[in-house]
Amino acid sequence: MFSSKSNEFVGRNIHCRRELYKAMDKGDTCEVVMTAYDILKNKLRIPCLSKKIFKSEELSNILRTQGNKCFGLGQYDAAFEGYNLALLFAPKDSRALKLAYSNKSALFHKIKRYQECINDIDKCFSLNCPEDLVNKLKNRKEDAIRLLQPKVTHLEDEYLKFKALLNQTPYVNKHMDIIRECNATKVVATRDIELGTVVAVEPAFASNVVDCKYGSCYYCQKFALNLVPCDDCCFVLFCSDECKDLCMKQYHKIECDIMDVLATSDVSENLMFKSVIKLVLSGTWEELIEISKNIEDENVQFDVHSRFSVLNLRDNKLFKFGQMYNVSFVCAALIRHLETIPHIFPESPVERLHAIRALGKIMMFIVLNCKPHIIVQAAKNLIRDTVLYRVYDGIYGLYPFVENFKKSCENNVTTAFVKNKMVLIAIKPIKSGSEMTLPYVTHDNKIDLEQKLKYFHTLKNNGDICKKCADNTHTPKSQVPHLSSHQQELVVRSLSLVNVAFGENYALTHLCEALTLLSDVDQSDEYKKIYEVFINFVQIYLLRESENMYI
Repeated sequence: MFSSKSNEFVGRNIHCRRELYKAMDKGDTCEVVMTAYDILKNKLRIPCLSKKIFKSEELSNILRTQGNKCFGLGQYDAAFEGYNLALLFAPKDSRALKLAYSNKSALFHKIKRYQECINDIDKCFSLNCPEDLVNKLKNRKEDAIRLLQPKVTHLEDEYLKFKALLNQTPYVNKHMDIIRECNATKVVATRDIELGTVVAVEPAFASNVVDCKYGSCYYCQKFALNLVPCDDCCFVLFCSDECKDLCMKQYHKIECDIMDVLATSDVSENLMFKSVIKLVLSGTWEELIEISKNIEDENVQFDVHSRFSVLNLRDNKLFKFGQMYNVSFVCAALIRHLETIPHIFPESPVERLHAIRALGKIMMFIVLNCKPHIIVQAAKNLIRDTVLYRVYDGIYGLYPFVENFKKSCENNVTTAFVKNKMVLIAIKPIKSGSEMTLPYVTHDNKIDLEQKLKYFHTLKNNGDICKKCADNTHTPKSQVPHLSSHQQELVVRSLSLVNVAFGENYALTHLCEALTLLSDVDQSDEYKKIYEVFINFVQIYLLRESENMYI
């Protein structure tokens, strides 16, 4: 993210290196950031960050033309990406912007997405559609309305219960608690929790998509067809004007001017800046200064409903000096950018200094303690008419509550995503007093230990590894126990659901009952097959809620 000028200078300048190391030895992250800030401002005299990439009608037209060529060749996915890029670079209210919407509507008409076709035509008309396009778009809209089929949706009772929980965000099951033992947090069940129970739904404190051209909303991470660009930068698209307004209010109006810098930054740094802006804009400096004083207090209780939840984490990593050294200049550069924005910091020089120091400490805390998670969602491919569970790996989020869970390859809780919300679901019966655990890779919902082992060559490098797997001392039971005739019938019926359309009421209940019967032999073929169907049902329910679509 940052100019190599600072790294080269500090690398050559022994005095500057000593200053940074001395600050790190004090154990106060605020001093580390302030030392880097002083080096940037007074010794390097590096100018503040500024916008370098601007909207261009000419470039937008070139990108739209490329989209047209792909459309003509039947490469509809590439055409969709080209039109999205044309939207990104089109200046506000320009002819290029209206043409991009017009051409996208033609694409949607071609692939029989008539409602989306109508939506983009209406958007073009709301922007004062050029006279030479009016008749063509009116005819296309009339044809789309004629061909539009009424939407018929059958909602099972099971799904409606599932949906109700997803809308209670953040949601945490009342039968679980966060405790602290041996300087580490753990989540325990306070009552027995049944398999299939949604134990938590946490929206990302901050999320980020590396590239919006694939159709992911920059704010809520929904995969959408109708997209709205930011008026000022060339990097972000939204699924609606509502998401656009919320994002602008929470952080994008501040980061917008340096999106070309942030777009090439490390994911953790990008999410840190969003989180910091969100905290600054949602409260007062008095609150932030006060909370920064207690940010490393081990006795602070985690509160999932607090707007400061991202500051309640406790990562017990022992070696942070290398990361602290590198990130110090990033934090300092971002603070310098914020100084250029009117009314961000207090006017009084003394209060301003206190605010900058507090911000530096908070920035460093978030980068060192908050781990970004890849957001992996189910989405429907409209060309192939299939559902894909991993469309794009460039979407990340911060989940403070999730960080309280211990990781295990024999986890009893798994994760799934609906837009930027992480949904935690019990995949084994959990007894009262038992610790609740997540997989090492939070978007991994595999149950087969052999498949999980494939991840360890990367996990070892991060220090996350299951000792039993490393020593190959796992002894999983795979033999199915003796079942009654009724239980056998339940297992057979659950296996038969592999080929059933996802519409049978209470199918998920039957699957949970069968998995509970076989929970002691989770490496058996029967269990693995039923578990796979169970995960598919969960993903379909989440897809219904998100309505994710892509081309």
